[in-house]
Amino acid sequence: MSEMAERWEGAIGYQGIGIDRFDGETQELLKQVVKEYEEQHFKEKIAKAVERMKRHFLERGYSEEEIEVVKNYGVNVVYDFVSVHITVYVKTPHTYDYETYCGDVSLVSKHFRKERNEIGQRILERVRKYREERKMRDLERRIEELEGRIEELKEEKAKLKEIIRKLASIADYENELSEDEKEIVKSIL
Repeated sequence: MSEMAERWEGAIGYQGIGIDRFDGETQELLKQVVKEYEEQHFKEKIAKAVERMKRHFLERGYSEEEIEVVKNYGVNVVYDFVSVHITVYVKTPHTYDYETYCGDVSLVSKHFRKERNEIGQRILERVRKYREERKMRDLERRIEELEGRIEELKEEKAKLKEIIRKLASIADYENELSEDEKEIVKSIL
């Protein structure tokens, strides 16, 4: 079996900003925070779960080479903490098994060492910057939508003016229309 593969992504269906939304440096800082949290809380549990799942597949006749282990990190920044979802998959060519571990990691705390708080502060600064940029993008998008709607309304207004003009001209000449022509106008209106 090869080394455990890792995938990092935003946790789907959860609030916050996914790790995949940040620049590379911020992603690395987040990975550092998550790895430290994993080391403290889940390392032994994950190792035992992987061994148990591997043993299950080996007993079912799969070889070590057929078994792949993938660790999927779902990481979202929510306000001043990181929501972590670690799912460990043990896969074979035909089936798989998995275990999921979840937790929330504070970015800054009086209980953290100074270096860890500095990392947390850097992440929070990037989060604030990301949220400001997202607000600006949302505002720009909304302005574009409203400008487009204004153009649509102007076109509709012009069409309505044309219809009113035509109706007014029909009304002016109504006395000159024959009965058949009046019926045609009525059917159109």
